Amino acid sequence: MKMKRKVRITLSLDSEVLKRLDKLCEDKNLSRPQVIEMIFSTDGVTVDYMTDQIKRLGLGIGF
Repeated sequence: MKMKRKVRITLSLDSEVLKRLDKLCEDKNLSRPQVIEMIFSTDGVTVDYMTDQIKRLGLGIGF
């Protein structure tokens, strides 16, 4: 069984990025931490899903 380890990630987000992140959160009924955790997931399927959702925003997120 593969062990998971926690990693701390620090992001610096400007107001425009936060607006786009909040739009994604609203569309998916998720919190900011949930969306960010999914974007940086080690699960390829989850990352692919979130990448597709971000692309649908048209502008990307901009981390």
